[in-house]
Amino acid sequence: MVGRQEGIDIYELYAEKNNIDESLQKLFRIYEKGLDFYFNRDWQNAYSHFCAVLKYRPSDEPAKLMQSRCLQYYKNPPPDEWNGVYTLSSK
Repeated sequence: MVGRQEGIDIYELYAEKNNIDESLQKLFRIYEKGLDFYFNRDWQNAYSHFCAVLKYRPSDEPAKLMQSRCLQYYKNPPPDEWNGVYTLSSK
């Protein structure tokens, strides 16, 4: 939400807990590693991990979004006190 000051977690459902195939689990691991790089401000490695997800799942909207944020932060890094929360400035 625009103007919100505190972060919220957002989840996307992909499959039932006990019904996730190995290829999807692999994509989750790649995405999670990308998030690790993202939260550690390693924009280039984060970006490459989100690209890897999109190679196998081109319609993955969360990976596209994170890829875009990596590019944005690479060009204009967040302040030192950044805690990983992305603040929307418009709808």
